[in-house]
Amino acid sequence: MRGKFRGALGVVHAGAPFGDGPIQTELVQALQLVARRVDLCIESGAVRLPFDVATGELVPDVWARWLRWDPVRMARTPDGADALRSLRAIYIDAGTRDEYHLDLGAEAFRAACVAAGTSEPVFELFDAKHGGIEYRYPLALRYLAERLG
Repeated sequence: MRGKFRGALGVVHAGAPFGDGPIQTELVQALQLVARRVDLCIESGAVRLPFDVATGELVPDVWARWLRWDPVRMARTPDGADALRSLRAIYIDAGTRDEYHLDLGAEAFRAACVAAGTSEPVFELFDAKHGGIEYRYPLALRYLAERLG
């Protein structure tokens, strides 16, 4: 698929291995999902998704591997809570129009951090989508550098 994308994962043009014309957004999102957590999908040299592609039904053993790495669930374990309390700084932000609904995950993670006994994390929801938020990086980096330096 190299060379078939305009931008990082923009529109896939005709001639891509998936047929003629642009790939459906849902397929690109499925590819992104696998690419981000392929380490949780590899089993005996094969890729097993956490869901059946034909029915959408969860595959329990693979899904369980994914859930073990869920930040909110990890924060609720004794080891996860201890790890969070040992941090000198926690910075959480997300766009309120995030296409992947990471704003909801950010809210849940903030609540889990507080429930774990951390000091209140820096938390901000801002008016943006998932991408194009590079302008926010200096805010997070400045905050973290001041506390970690």
